[in-house]
Amino acid sequence: MRKTFDFSGRSSRSEFWIYAFIVGTVGFVLGFIEGMLWGIPVLSFLFSLALSITGFSVMVRRLHDMGRSGWWVLLNFTVIGALIPLVFALAGSDPHTNQFGSPPRSSKGRRQGGRTKTELEKTEQAAVFPSCGSCGKRMVPGTNFCANCGAPNDR
Repeated sequence: MRKTFDFSGRSSRSEFWIYAFIVGTVGFVLGFIEGMLWGIPVLSFLFSLALSITGFSVMVRRLHDMGRSGWWVLLNFTVIGALIPLVFALAGSDPHTNQFGSPPRSSKGRRQGGRTKTELEKTEQAAVFPSCGSCGKRMVPGTNFCANCGAPNDR
């Protein structure tokens, strides 16, 4: 809810679908309860009306995540056009920084389409300190043999 009126930046696919699931579930439960009690879905209508701006903002940020303009969300007001933003919401993210900002972080601390900081550090260390082809231990550059198993340094 902290990004309710924020139409700038990017939202990950998981952020969009978690929001859609929660809002859909609460709306369904409200509609079901109202249908059993009164028969008129007043609360679920007010709930969906209150969250319509939040829904549009998360959809605009989701479109930004794919490198598309937020104006695509206006297709939701047409009959057939409502399927196009839905298809876009299912698509993958742009893993690189685009005109709308850097990729959002998912709940696991990963960048969308990228590697974590520790994975990048391991890759950088492997480039500086190659590993032994026999035992897999790191070798000091410039040495002729592995200090662990004695295998020759091929690299």
